[in-house]
Amino acid sequence: MSERLAWLEGLLLPVALRASMVQARLTGRPDPPEVTQVLEAHGGLRDRRQWAARVRESARACGAQVLVPTDPDFPRGCLQLRDPPAALFVRGDVAALHDERCVGVVGCRRGTERGRLAAERIGAGLARAGVCVASGLAYGVDGAAHRGCLAAAGRPIAVLGTGVDVVYPAGHLELQEEVARSGCLVSEYEPGAPPRKWQFLARNRLIAAVARALVVVEAGESSGALSTVDFALQLGREVMVVPGPVDCPHAAGCLELLHNGATPVRDAADVLDALGLPLPPPGAGAPLSLDATPRTPEEIAQRLGWTLARTLVALTDLELQGEARRTAGGRYVAPPAGAPSRAGTRSRAASPPRAQAAPRRRS
Repeated sequence: MSERLAWLEGLLLPVALRASMVQARLTGRPDPPEVTQVLEAHGGLRDRRQWAARVRESARACGAQVLVPTDPDFPRGCLQLRDPPAALFVRGDVAALHDERCVGVVGCRRGTERGRLAAERIGAGLARAGVCVASGLAYGVDGAAHRGCLAAAGRPIAVLGTGVDVVYPAGHLELQEEVARSGCLVSEYEPGAPPRKWQFLARNRLIAAVARALVVVEAGESSGALSTVDFALQLGREVMVVPGPVDCPHAAGCLELLHNGATPVRDAADVLDALGLPLPPPGAGAPLSLDATPRTPEEIAQRLGWTLARTLVALTDLELQGEARRTAGGRYVAPPAGAPSRAGTRSRAASPPRAQAAPRRRS
C-alpha cells in the first residue's frame, strides 16, 4: 500500500522530474537527488503520504481505479514512453487498455463535416471488427470517432487532459459518461484536475501509447493531432492518414504526412487491411435489430436506451453498409431478404498500396 502512495507522490513533481523519478524506479535505482529535494519541499514524508492517500480516496469516490507502473494492469505501451506517467486513473473497463488491436483516431477540433463523418464511419467500422478506438474526447474528429465506436457497440478509450471526474469540453458530458460505461476514461492527472493547455499535449502521447496504430482524419499545418503523430513514430506505431482536398486548410497536415510516406486509408476496411486484421462479418456491430416495421430514430433510441445522436450515427453507418433502409417518412427498416450487403465484401486487392517509408514531419 505504501508503495502505491509513493508513486502517487510523483504527481507533486514537475513533469520533467516526474519522468526522472519513474525511470529511476522502474530500473531499481533510487530517486535522483533533485526529485528528493522537490518532494521534501512539499512537506515531510507523513504529509506527502496523507496527500497521496487523499488522491487515492478521491479516485475511489468517482469510481476510478488507480494504476501505477509496477501494476500488472498498467498499459505496456505507456512503459515504452520516454516519460511514462507516474500513475493512471481509469474509469470503466481497464481491460480495454490491453487490447493489442486498439487503433487511435485523431484530428481537428474545428474541421469539416466531411472529416467528422469519416471519423464516425471509421470508428464504427473498427468497432464492428472488435477493435478498440482511442481518442481524446475533444470536439470534432475525436468526439466523432467515439460516437461511431459507441454506435457499433464497441469499446472506446478516451484519454483525457483533465481528471477523469472533470467534464471537458462541457458539451461532451453525455458522451463522456457513455464512453465510461462502454469502454474507459483514462488520465494521468488526479481527480479534480482542471483543463490546462499543456496537459492536452502530454495527453496525446498516451493516445499513441495505448494504440497499435494511429489514424489521422483531418489536421491542419499546426494541428495538435500532429504531436500525436510524433509520439506514435517515436513508439514505432504505424501512421495512417485519410486524404483530404488539396485546397482545404484542415487537410494540409494530412497531405504533408502522406507526402512523407504515411499510409493512405479511406475507411475502416483499409485500416484493418493495413494491420492484417479481418473484416467484420455482415451485420456485426450495432444491435439495432431492424425488421420490416418502420421505426423512427427516436423510437429506436428509446428501445435501446441510447441517445438520439448515438442512434443516428449507428443508423447512418448501417445504411451505408446496406444493412438498413430509410423510408420516405424518415423511418428505418431492415433491407428486404436477399438484398446485397456492402459489409465484408471488399476485396483486399482494392485497398491502396501501403507506403514503404515511415512518415516524418518536416522541421
